[in-house]
Amino acid sequence: MKKTLALILALVLFASLLVACGSGGEESKEESSQVSAVSEDESEVEEPSEEVSVYVPDIYSGNDYEGETFTVWTTYSTATNTSSIIPNEVGTYEENISEGCNIAIKQRNNMIFDTLGVTIDEIYYQSPTRYGTDTLSKIRNYISASDPSISAFACCLYDCGTLALEGSLYDLNSFEYFEPKNPWWQQYFNESVTLGGKLYFTIGDIDYNSYSRIPCVVYNDTLIKKLNLESPVKLAREGKWTIDKVIEYSKTFCEDTNDPEGVDLFDRFGWGGNHDDFYSMTYAAGIRILQNDKNGYPELSLYNEDTINYLNKYMEFAHEDTYVCVNDYFNISSNPGGLLYDAFQEGRCLMFGGSLRACTLLEMEDIFGIAPMPKADEHQEYYYSLLNTWTANAYGIGTNLDQAHAEFAAAILDVMGYYSWRENSGSFIQNYYDMALKGQKLQTEEAEEMLDLIFSVRGCEPGSIFQIGKYSVFTTVNELYVGLYTGRFDGFTSAYDRFSNGFENDVQHLVNKIKSLEE
Repeated sequence: MKKTLALILALVLFASLLVACGSGGEESKEESSQVSAVSEDESEVEEPSEEVSVYVPDIYSGNDYEGETFTVWTTYSTATNTSSIIPNEVGTYEENISEGCNIAIKQRNNMIFDTLGVTIDEIYYQSPTRYGTDTLSKIRNYISASDPSISAFACCLYDCGTLALEGSLYDLNSFEYFEPKNPWWQQYFNESVTLGGKLYFTIGDIDYNSYSRIPCVVYNDTLIKKLNLESPVKLAREGKWTIDKVIEYSKTFCEDTNDPEGVDLFDRFGWGGNHDDFYSMTYAAGIRILQNDKNGYPELSLYNEDTINYLNKYMEFAHEDTYVCVNDYFNISSNPGGLLYDAFQEGRCLMFGGSLRACTLLEMEDIFGIAPMPKADEHQEYYYSLLNTWTANAYGIGTNLDQAHAEFAAAILDVMGYYSWRENSGSFIQNYYDMALKGQKLQTEEAEEMLDLIFSVRGCEPGSIFQIGKYSVFTTVNELYVGLYTGRFDGFTSAYDRFSNGFENDVQHLVNKIKSLEE
């Protein structure tokens, strides 16, 4: 821990959270009077059987920043965006978060104002291109102008990587009042993006985006039972939900029901996929483009026997009749994903690779549920969940701030994370969990168990963030994956041999950039 908190202050903060998120003032007063009455007769008081421990948060709790405003600059591609920072207006958030989530945002910000005297604000910027170009120009303008009005940036992972390599983001490990190891920040993600021992951007309970954009397997539980298949929940719980099981299940539900000949999006099929599945499935199998060496610098880790075996198996699956890829249907619809939803809701698709947001859009009589993206095999320890590089935002503190303003920004960012944390009663992410569970018809305890598995090991692929292959051979690893499916490449080994020198060049360039930040 970087700092020693006064226990009394920590307990006051904790108590204020419980009061603000409680069920009502009158009930609280009544409970207090009962406790006082019992305490008057010490002979009736029973000693507790176990000592009750109170979590003491490692967050800033002083009054140095009273009267300050903490402003987050956020961006996405849509004209309006559901905010995780400030309360949303009615009619702008209901598709993505619940009323409880929106109330929790307001309560969190009010608690920060009441305890620290700091006002929370947000500036939203629409960027149709999502990353690069106009988005980077806007952020770079703030940086070059040393504009202190922006306390933190929440932008696309691609831009986070670019800004980090430009030296435009602070190392979050360097701040006195920011602790990246606090449980409201995603630890596996932080490990994924730590460069040379430095952490320039992060995700956590401060933002629902890092939950809703996580891929999962959405399956029709009613059909699973009719086919006499074991429940994916049971298999996932036992660590047996693997790519082999997905392939096996998929083959039990495949029928060509109409013209033209061959199984397509309008027949019955086992798996509905898209190109993003190639990234999320390989990540779920433990395959990584880059991993850090013993000194904390990235090195190419893609080519090995496990990768070859898995990709061969997955590509064979992707070319089966039972696998229907929506990217093949843009010639008949500008929104083939909507056609996949129709097929699933009509009971013509057994499973598809989706996200929790997809679950909130489904309306069907059959019972459906979710499971993690499958493991490569039963020996794999964790279910890994990939945060999509294009859709997800991460949080960083820019060098537009001087050291003093940056320390303020780091302190408040961590406090916001704490008050958003799922373990706090009535918090933003606790409410998000409740909303995600209500979108399903499975028993609540089963669905919640699956959410815990899906969310527990969330990370991203630095090889995607830094687009390894783009600069030396004009083909990224992600494009290589898709090329294996579309027939652009004959096989992984030959394609890798073709591009490996270029991949190595891009990795070395990345390492050189990281080391230059240390000078």
